[in-house]
Amino acid sequence: MSKFLDLTGLGTFKEKIDAQIKAEVANADHLKRQIVEALPETGSADENTIYMKLHDGEGRDDKYDEYMLIDGTFELIGNSEVDLTDYAKKTDVSSAKDDAVSQAKAYTDGKASEYATAAQGKKADSAVQSVKIGEKELNSEGNVVLPAATASADGLMASADKKKLDELVPITNEEIEALFN
Repeated sequence: MSKFLDLTGLGTFKEKIDAQIKAEVANADHLKRQIVEALPETGSADENTIYMKLHDGEGRDDKYDEYMLIDGTFELIGNSEVDLTDYAKKTDVSSAKDDAVSQAKAYTDGKASEYATAAQGKKADSAVQSVKIGEKELNSEGNVVLPAATASADGLMASADKKKLDELVPITNEEIEALFN
């Protein structure tokens, strides 16, 4: 017999996996920033800290130089300057949006002739094509009812698949616990 996780078992399994992930993330080293007046001694510095030291130069718009301890030595890795020169401005985005709307309207207007008009829509909505399931063809005036699959008759799933599904046995909580021990 095949085994599967029912919804309760799947929920228990997910909770255990989530707990393991949270524990691993909590135990991992995390990068952090610290504003300092002077860089600490390398022996007491943290390798997972970006030390932000007030820079000594004049004429700069930024406020801090950023240092990290790399292989026992402080390295300047950047500064807090922000350059927005190449970023889009609100007027650029608004103009791009207007262009996109105009292009989309032109495209859809060009495609409109390929589809039914509102007057034709009522007729098109009521037309039903025949539907074939297995060897059985279904056709009706407006509604097509699809038969459900059973262990002996095809329907919305093959009978062999329905039979396999009926034979599945849920996995127990004890079996889930055994997976983690």
